[in-house]
Amino acid sequence: MSTPNGGAHGPPWPAQQPRAVIIGIDGGDWGPIRSLIDRGKMPALARLIDEGVSADLRSLDTLLSPRIWTSIATGKLPIKHGIWGFHCTRGDLRAKRVWDIVREAGGSVGVFQWMATWPPEMDDAFCVPCAPLSPDGRTNPPSLGFLNQLHSMGRRQYSSGGVMLRTGVSVAWNALLSGARLGTLVEIASLLLHRPSRRDGDRLAWYARARCAQTRLNADLLTRLLRRRPPTILAMLISETDMVQHKTWGAGASGDGCPDGEWGDLVEQQYIRADASIGRVLGALPSDATVVVVSDHGFQAESSVRWVHVGRLLDLLQLKGRVEAARPGMGTVYLRPAVDDSGGASVTLDSLREWLERLWITPADTPLFTIDAKPDEIVAHCAAEAWGSAEALGQTVEFRGADRSLPLEELLVEGSPWRGTHRDTGIMVLRGPAFRRGEALADAPLGPRHRANAPPRFGPAGRR
Repeated sequence: MSTPNGGAHGPPWPAQQPRAVIIGIDGGDWGPIRSLIDRGKMPALARLIDEGVSADLRSLDTLLSPRIWTSIATGKLPIKHGIWGFHCTRGDLRAKRVWDIVREAGGSVGVFQWMATWPPEMDDAFCVPCAPLSPDGRTNPPSLGFLNQLHSMGRRQYSSGGVMLRTGVSVAWNALLSGARLGTLVEIASLLLHRPSRRDGDRLAWYARARCAQTRLNADLLTRLLRRRPPTILAMLISETDMVQHKTWGAGASGDGCPDGEWGDLVEQQYIRADASIGRVLGALPSDATVVVVSDHGFQAESSVRWVHVGRLLDLLQLKGRVEAARPGMGTVYLRPAVDDSGGASVTLDSLREWLERLWITPADTPLFTIDAKPDEIVAHCAAEAWGSAEALGQTVEFRGADRSLPLEELLVEGSPWRGTHRDTGIMVLRGPAFRRGEALADAPLGPRHRANAPPRFGPAGRR
């Protein structure tokens, strides 16, 4: 890495010109991407692949986006960088991200929609935290705080309908002043003025179109920032791909199921919009800039018809507020002790594991979970005897030794809220002076389980 003044470490960074860009595609999967590239519908990513190298990315064991994106940014595991889940903020961070190192060396930093970046760094060229994870909407520059309002308006319209005209006009005006194109605002306005019907297909189609519009707006705002506040390094995240795939995987353009049972038209529309955003960012870069495109995980169809209700699980254990829990998969729950303001925890990993092992299905007399204890958390997998078993669903989950129980069907709730779920293989594309054009990496491991592996080797030229 070069320093601002050059010397032994390399030439100086050119002023007012991005030199490195990290583009995150949340949930980016080679399945839909390769299909769209083959049909000529993702030209920006196709160009990067042809001019650089590409690979499958093997993600971490725990497929929670905030911790994986922070591992990508820091090169460290969650136990060292401190970001565990969606509740974490920049205040929980305990490791330097790559752009922190650039900043310390005298470079300028631009961050757009990356997770765990709230509250924003106000001294950077710009820092716009991921809007759904921003408690108060603070941004750098402050004028982009309307993104938090827009996110809230979209959620309200999707769930119950109704947008206050005054708020809508204020958001539109601020967006226009911040670089939003007129066509983008028309697209967003048409969505906010149209209340989706209660029909599932209509709601899915509306949701996917809203996420596409958000991706388009983000591209408008980011390209304006790159012109007016160009950083040395840019880190940007397109999170709408993950949202759309969770909700609409396998849905056609109208929101109905796809005949072929694959990812579907709504997912493809989001990838096409994401590619257009990448193309606009590339247009603002010098030709020799280093570009990294990476995803935190891939996607696949959700096969489960039931899911673990985390709130009821914690109620049964009487651990609400004392344990942090997440459910990235229908039958899997990640749990770890909550840390209080003094840095302590009222529950230990050993006691948490013991309590989970005391959950049994009766009268079948089988454990509810199989437990995978890690150094920093507990991963509880719903036992095969309980999952999808019609006989088991008529039984009871008993917390042995505590005289508490719950009908199994109240803990394993019918009707999955997701159509798509994470898989541990994502994407990676690298382009720049350090990478050989048109070749494919054999593999790109991420995480401790691959540390003993040899470094990724180059395979035959071409796309993977």
